[in-house]
Amino acid sequence: MFDFEIARYLYRASFLYEKIHSSVYKARAYFKAALSVDGYSTDVENLYCNDALRTLPSIGVSIEKSIGEIIKYNRLSLIDALLGEIPASIFDLFEYANIRDILLQKLIAHKIFGFAQIEVLVKHPPTYLSASEMEMLRGALNGYLSRRFQHAQVYEIANDIINSLRGAHMVIDISMSDGLYLREETLSTGDVICTSALDFSDLLDYIKTLPLFQVVLIEENSVTLKRFDIPFKVRVLSEDVFREEKRGLHIEQNKNEISSSKNGMISRFYGDLHMHTNYSDGLHSIEQMRDKGVELGYKYIAITDHSQSLKPRGMSEFDIITQIKKIRDMNTNSAIPVLAGIEVDILADGSLDIPDNLLREFDIVIASVHSHLNQPPLMLHDRMSKALSNKYVNILAHPTGRLLGKPGKPTVSRDEMSLNFDYLLQMCLENDVALEVNCFPERYDLSLDNMRKAISAGAKISIGTDAHSMYHMSCAKYALDTLKMANVPAKYVLNCQSFSDLKDILNIKRGSGEKNVSVFEEKFRNFRYYFSDNQEILSGQIKTVGIDLTGSEEKASGFAILSGAVAETMPVFTDNEMISHISKVAPAVVSIDSPLSLPKGRCCGDKNCKCSKYGIMRDCEITLKRFGIGVYPCLIDSMVNLTMRGMKLATRLRELGYNVIESYPGVAQDLLHIPRKRKGLELLLNGMKNFGIDGIRDDVTHDEADAITSALVGYFYLDNKYVGMGNEKEDYLIVPKLATDLFGKGIVIGLVGHIAAGKTTIAEYLRFKHGFTSMRFSKLIAEQYDVSNRDDLQRIGLEIANDTVKQKKLSDFMIQKMNDGENYVIDGIRQIVDCENLTTTLGNRFILLCVEAPFVARANRYNKLNPNTSKEEFAKIDSHMVEKSIDAIATKSNYKVINGKSYKELMSKLDSLLSKLSN
Repeated sequence: MFDFEIARYLYRASFLYEKIHSSVYKARAYFKAALSVDGYSTDVENLYCNDALRTLPSIGVSIEKSIGEIIKYNRLSLIDALLGEIPASIFDLFEYANIRDILLQKLIAHKIFGFAQIEVLVKHPPTYLSASEMEMLRGALNGYLSRRFQHAQVYEIANDIINSLRGAHMVIDISMSDGLYLREETLSTGDVICTSALDFSDLLDYIKTLPLFQVVLIEENSVTLKRFDIPFKVRVLSEDVFREEKRGLHIEQNKNEISSSKNGMISRFYGDLHMHTNYSDGLHSIEQMRDKGVELGYKYIAITDHSQSLKPRGMSEFDIITQIKKIRDMNTNSAIPVLAGIEVDILADGSLDIPDNLLREFDIVIASVHSHLNQPPLMLHDRMSKALSNKYVNILAHPTGRLLGKPGKPTVSRDEMSLNFDYLLQMCLENDVALEVNCFPERYDLSLDNMRKAISAGAKISIGTDAHSMYHMSCAKYALDTLKMANVPAKYVLNCQSFSDLKDILNIKRGSGEKNVSVFEEKFRNFRYYFSDNQEILSGQIKTVGIDLTGSEEKASGFAILSGAVAETMPVFTDNEMISHISKVAPAVVSIDSPLSLPKGRCCGDKNCKCSKYGIMRDCEITLKRFGIGVYPCLIDSMVNLTMRGMKLATRLRELGYNVIESYPGVAQDLLHIPRKRKGLELLLNGMKNFGIDGIRDDVTHDEADAITSALVGYFYLDNKYVGMGNEKEDYLIVPKLATDLFGKGIVIGLVGHIAAGKTTIAEYLRFKHGFTSMRFSKLIAEQYDVSNRDDLQRIGLEIANDTVKQKKLSDFMIQKMNDGENYVIDGIRQIVDCENLTTTLGNRFILLCVEAPFVARANRYNKLNPNTSKEEFAKIDSHMVEKSIDAIATKSNYKVINGKSYKELMSKLDSLLSKLSN
């Protein structure tokens, strides 16, 4: 059974958990497991037979059993249980149609479970579907009826048929035919032709015994089988007809052969130039990918993990430095050389999300587009021109952005970007950038036609598997077959060059005269950097305790003591044990990795209690989720025991006089550039050692490592270098505060925008991610006038707003509170006098940022915080006299950001803006 066939069952279980049973976290677990096993070989079955499935990430005990059932019985009983009375045709809506979630949920609610029912809907539109929804369904139906499968899936299953018939001596000769033989990228059927000395009935009897295949049609001297929903037609021909059909296929194949001599044709690749490891979103280590390369006979490989824009797994700058060092050390004693590379993101404006001083350290740089693919042609042209002109970019990955399939959706495609390929090709030629033939079957980009255009124009091409697992590296065979078929000269293909020749090619674009200053010689921020001004912390005079708490006293929690930069760890089971250890240490703070409070309005964790209407997430969790950080709601079923235990332990410790804070090691590790444990224990521990933590035992566990990080957060708290996420009623989650260096001095960003445009979200993000201090005029009024009542605040605020002298005094008071070296964000400037005063007093240190958002988006956001507010009521609030001066102030802004789509896009825009400000 092929890996993609096994993965399909897991994708289906994930789909049912999410869409039918509303179990988001089980859905996520099965989807991650599906991604882990998905591939185009039979590696998963081999791992299962060798009792090694658990070596794959995201495969726990229950999913391991599920995979075993799939392999043994070609079924998964869990799916039957999850389906209940729902027909299996519902999977067609997920696998073969790009139907938006909202429409899909509507169909399910009305018991529409397949395309047979949709066909009826198209003929007789129901009232509960809008005209646009009906149009989407018509498109989905047409797509389903004309669906085409990825070449690799058809190819592998067809090979299974061929090998079975050949191995059983059922045929004299056998071959793929039609589109399968000609290597069409997508196929509606897999055609196989053969000659046989047997009667057709005898051959048919054998074919009926082939496992996993279903016979669906028998005709004269032909049989149609189905597997993975793909139809395969096996035709039995006479030897003459067989030879004639093969001759015709060969002629058709050679029609588009690239004109060149046969000398210098491709026979093999020397290496793979695009792959990912567990440093970003890959499954395996650098060493495992290298060893697989050796197994495949390669002379070299390139490690090209994702850069930071790929959330949440892209590499931070610290990850990059760590990885390059590791690869350089490996190459002193490696069976084959490993190129240190990166797949850097091309941002919406054409800039790259890694600065040049880091890009120059790589041996090879791949640039790629992962977002804003729907930009208009002119914007795409300018964007690509800017990116490709960077002298460090060697390769443009998956150049047109198309997809032939998506995870779990084998025929759901995405069109190419709306940029003329001839223009793109010309830009690559002018900038000496190779175009990638990404041979991962879901992409296969460049297409065969575009690859031929590139070669004819004299461009270089690069072959990359885009492997996210060592088992994906075998996908190179698909590109090799295609390039052989087209007779591509080896001189045009980077992977066909020797290692020394490849290095020369990659370095040509950089030119000479590089400054001999390495980024590795710069000072990187570590324990001593952050606490150099606090001798009590550096010397270990004050200690902290970190606890990575578990939900049960029967399971060990990680326990760590930090004395300066020296860690001592141990597993601890009961609360009493923890309190006993803490009393001996007498720490200045106890930092616990566990929720220590309930959402506002909740009195308990019982989901049947009336208080459950207030939800399962706290403000800090909602905020982190907006910022793209994975976080479990404190009262999700799997977290309730942990939350209640954490609150109980915190209460006991506080009663004993200890200072207790809540921490989240994963967030702290992200901010401090320490790899999380999901990237592997080795990377996590190396990251902590590079940060300057000593005393880490060789046998330390994941939980103990996270406990060290919690203890480290305690030091940031004690040194007043922290951000409190949340609010007073729910208490705060403590994360390190790391100030972004801008201009070498502090800047003040003033936010101006209409109500619900996203100013507070932006202020929170700048506070959390970049260490800004947030300021609001309302808080200054409360402090200056010693009031806290909302009505009093509004009354005094209105009085000040109507008096320019008082308003200026208020902004003077704000400026006086600012320290020269710190960064500040002002959450909401509504008076022109404030803008003028800040500009005059702070000069170029003050930057006015206008935040805009469509009216409907703002109304919807406001409604979430203030339920049952109509759009008419919101319009009145929006037109209040306090809001009138905003448009006038906005005209004076230095920058503008549109907050009209996702939080991810907004954060990306802010990071890009700060990158500009820091250059």
